[in-house]
Amino acid sequence: MSTKIYSAITEPTQSHPERALYKQTYVNTMMALLPALMKVAPQVSDTVAHETLVLGSGFTFAIDIDGFGRAITFEQHGSSWRVAADKEPDFVIEFRDLDYAFDVFSGAISLKEALAARLFATHGANSKGVAITYLFDTVLRTFFCWRSAYRR
Repeated sequence: MSTKIYSAITEPTQSHPERALYKQTYVNTMMALLPALMKVAPQVSDTVAHETLVLGSGFTFAIDIDGFGRAITFEQHGSSWRVAADKEPDFVIEFRDLDYAFDVFSGAISLKEALAARLFATHGANSKGVAITYLFDTVLRTFFCWRSAYRR
């Protein structure tokens, strides 16, 4: 008989209802701020500016959270990003649940750690996925530099 060993970070977590409301509010706020952060990030970070140009004009990516009903799609426009309405994304970062999205958006864990722990799935070309993951991690590190996950 085989024994399964689970990592605490990959186990699905269920939030207490009061904490869940806090997490929903926080993630909603972050999703509302993301368009502004993505627009400013290429001017603040040379790495983000470079990755933006590597992805090419018109490239779209989405961030989606399962079971939460929130998703946002960005389109590369010139040397920056804007919200894309009614466009099919070229690449999707899909968080498995609200708790995992909260952990990443709050800086409790980095996007790279979340990817390694399979807290989100990606859909799209791997070549673009590496650039998007690096870009998004850099955006989070730029704006959450005080969090321990982004100081490493």
